[in-house]
Amino acid sequence: MTPRFGCVVLTQGQRPDDLRRAVQSLLSQRGVEVDAAVVGNAWEPEGLPDGVHAVGLPENLGIPAGRNAGVPHVGGDIVFFLDDDARLAADDALDRVAGI
Repeated sequence: MTPRFGCVVLTQGQRPDDLRRAVQSLLSQRGVEVDAAVVGNAWEPEGLPDGVHAVGLPENLGIPAGRNAGVPHVGGDIVFFLDDDARLAADDALDRVAGI
């Protein structure tokens, strides 16, 4: 069975290049299925790749509440959180996480 990840990326919309790289690192994962959402803490995410859910929050709820706001918008067996200034270093990172 292919591991399914619900991935939530948290952003305030101030690092668009970093956000693009973070999302791309999720979408390029192999060996797993990825359902991704970008949560904008006091920002409405825009310009996302097809299939990535945008979740805009009217105010900055902070890191834990911002991440939690994205969970209902993704599906999977494993929930994975990523900030917009981070990215997965290898295209099999989530597959290796699923194998642990």
